[in-house]
Amino acid sequence: MTWQTTSGPDLAGTFSLLPIDRGHTRIQARFEYDPGTIKETFGGPQGFAQAVAIERGVRIDLQQFKELVEAERTTK
Repeated sequence: MTWQTTSGPDLAGTFSLLPIDRGHTRIQARFEYDPGTIKETFGGPQGFAQAVAIERGVRIDLQQFKELVEAERTTK
């Protein structure tokens, strides 16, 4: 799956599901953005904070997705 923003800063990425074995799948996520553009869009220190917030948000979302999938697997 690929995605790209339609407004605001130019952000894009891909997600891939890669089978490892019958019980495991690797999720590969790639995000593309220029931290300089984010900093310019939001201005100075706020721009830096926004770039860090994007990275943190992605990590948190992926961790929550992992927990959801693993919880579902243990209930079956």
